[in-house]
Amino acid sequence: MNILTWLVFCSLVPAMLAPAAENAAASGTNAARSLSRVSARELSDFAIGADLSFLKQAEDRGVAFQDAGQTNSGLRLFRDHGYNWIRLRLFNHPTQLPNNLDYTLALAKTAKQQGYKFLLDFHYSDTWADPGKQFLPQAWEGKSHSDLVQAVFEYTRDSIAAFREGGALPDMVQIGNEVIQGMLWPDGRLPGNWDHFADLVRAGVRGVDVGRGEATAPRIMIHIDRGGDAAKTKWFFDQFNSYGIPYDVIGQSYYPFWHGTLEDLRRNLAQTAEAYGKQIIVVEAAYNWRPAEYRNKPAPFPESPKGQEQFLEALTRVVLATPRNLGLGVFWWEPAVNPASGLDGRSMFNTDGSALPVLAVYDGGIGRFAMVGPKPQAAAQTAPAKPVLYLIGDSTVRNGTRGQMGWGDPIAKLFDPARISVVNRALGGRSSRTYLNEGLWDKVLAELKTGDYVLMQFGHNDGGALDDSRARASLKGGGPQWQVVTNQTTGKVETVHTYGWYLRKYISDAKDHGAIPIVLSLVPRKIWKEGRIVRATNDYAKWAAEAANSEQVSFVDLNDLVARHYEALGEAKVNGLFGDEHTHTTPEGALLNARCVLEGLRGIEHCPLIDYFLPATAN
Repeated sequence: MNILTWLVFCSLVPAMLAPAAENAAASGTNAARSLSRVSARELSDFAIGADLSFLKQAEDRGVAFQDAGQTNSGLRLFRDHGYNWIRLRLFNHPTQLPNNLDYTLALAKTAKQQGYKFLLDFHYSDTWADPGKQFLPQAWEGKSHSDLVQAVFEYTRDSIAAFREGGALPDMVQIGNEVIQGMLWPDGRLPGNWDHFADLVRAGVRGVDVGRGEATAPRIMIHIDRGGDAAKTKWFFDQFNSYGIPYDVIGQSYYPFWHGTLEDLRRNLAQTAEAYGKQIIVVEAAYNWRPAEYRNKPAPFPESPKGQEQFLEALTRVVLATPRNLGLGVFWWEPAVNPASGLDGRSMFNTDGSALPVLAVYDGGIGRFAMVGPKPQAAAQTAPAKPVLYLIGDSTVRNGTRGQMGWGDPIAKLFDPARISVVNRALGGRSSRTYLNEGLWDKVLAELKTGDYVLMQFGHNDGGALDDSRARASLKGGGPQWQVVTNQTTGKVETVHTYGWYLRKYISDAKDHGAIPIVLSLVPRKIWKEGRIVRATNDYAKWAAEAANSEQVSFVDLNDLVARHYEALGEAKVNGLFGDEHTHTTPEGALLNARCVLEGLRGIEHCPLIDYFLPATAN
């Protein structure tokens, strides 16, 4: 660099840094304020991730990565610097790129052995799939829509089974890559083919569920590339969510040279969190350590090693500041590549393989980001928010019919209102299936926070035909089985799961939000046989217990507990506790059932809810 170039560069530095300062001013205060509410548990769950899909190829070709002069494997270097997740893409049958099943499985297995969690990114193509192209795999060309749906299911199922059998079952799976314009064009191209696109995604989700066998279900991510575009994000997920396809995490790509400012990202994450209540990961992000994207326009940070480091620090703070603590993580795209690849400008290593400063951003742990900025004095003086006990279920939990009442209403009077809030979100006529499909659970998730509780009781409305006019029955059982039907209330194709599957979904979602779920078997109906109340021992009560056991959460057998109380009272007295023939209780009957719930909670070893009982009900 000659002296004239140096002087010109120096004159540009203030202009280059000004946008960075503006971004910091826009997001720093909000980030500091929100971070003061992020618990240690949530910080420990934060995904510090890297898409290392090209790493094995680079090392196989002799590239050596170094840190502080010491050469080590790429996976080991990232693990030593705090990275806990790896993301790997999978192509069907690539001819130019390495990312086939054998290659990806080998890399995933090594990563799992070193303690990484694993996000698998299905492209459903033989090459790159992104908003500008979603090529059909050559083997799938010419297939009808129904055949293509079946191909997606079978390919996903078989791939997941291969990872499971190879000891590298993913912890999370993307169904498609940057699918804002759909996938598998032209069949699933958006905006024209929403129904077809939904069928394809649903087939992928089913394939994951079947392929994992009896193992823990991987979480499902839906990934788009609109990190700074709140309007397009809303358009996509409003449409997508109308199809009732189960998923867990929203993924966004955010490259500031394409997707707007950090303030744009912050606003979009806030809107998305409030609207959908889903956890969000910025699953692709990167910044250059040498001039590339900002040669002819102001840069938010210098395109330099230091600027690259500053970008990742600022991005992490923005994600951590997402409302309701729904910012789950950040993944850097391809930080360890062959210098000859043309992608090394965004790498975390320079051309000789030496680590750049950005690799050490997480060295102090993610918790250090909560300490940046001014101390939130007002927050320090404010008492922690009260926990909330959410109740979800059917009309036996909440009933608006005159003369009838569910146990979820009187139970609120048995807890200390100064220390815990009880919110009854049950709704009559709902089953484990419809409570999810109608968005009722999403509304609970949008409010759920760390330290809250969820009591769930379903089963009374889960029986019947899957495709009748009420469209509320679930499949009998607790396993991974599923059936595709046409929902008679919406006219859309729907994948119906087992009763146990839906309960496990509620349990998993609650845990992901830091809440404590407790499963209750359904209260018994007033049906007597030979002097005893008929129990659901061989069906819904059994499946509820199995779901709680498989997810390692507490269970209250309310079905048997209430039945024993009814039998102690006798048939004549129990008749007076019901407002109809055999299902819905009067206010007096609801109070008895509520007291049975507390009795069941007292029977759980070290149940924290007991601490919130009013003194009169504590024993």
